[in-house]
Amino acid sequence: MTTDTARDVDRAIVARLSALPEPAALSYFWIMLHRGAPRLPLLLQLSQVVIVRPATWNIEAIRQEHERRVAAKAIAITSDACAGCESRQWPRELHHVIEIQNGGSNSPRNLVSLCHSCHQYLHPWLADPPPQRREGFESLWQVFDRNKEQSQ
Repeated sequence: MTTDTARDVDRAIVARLSALPEPAALSYFWIMLHRGAPRLPLLLQLSQVVIVRPATWNIEAIRQEHERRVAAKAIAITSDACAGCESRQWPRELHHVIEIQNGGSNSPRNLVSLCHSCHQYLHPWLADPPPQRREGFESLWQVFDRNKEQSQ
């Protein structure tokens, strides 16, 4: 298949998925994922899907709800592998399969966990990796030493 033909097929799939309600479009994603479709290209394809929402659909409210739930750790990352490359690298970031600005919701079926590299592949503007979590116990002396170094 030539590159132009592949693009035409991709555009046709995106157009058909965009005509469906969100649950049906997400069913396509999960079925293709389980059938072994290349993961990152599939996520890129779904990022182009636009779900038609009523005029009352509030993108900012959906985004703020997501940020609140992430900050409160109300959304658990249940998968032990990155949905893009299947690595077990931590930390992970939540990614909307159908993007919020394209009518995607905060439904658990619309969220996958990605390592930072895969998330950055899908969103190149994510330049800085997230801060690493400290693991284990840290003595008070280590905390004092670190604070002293930072203040100098």
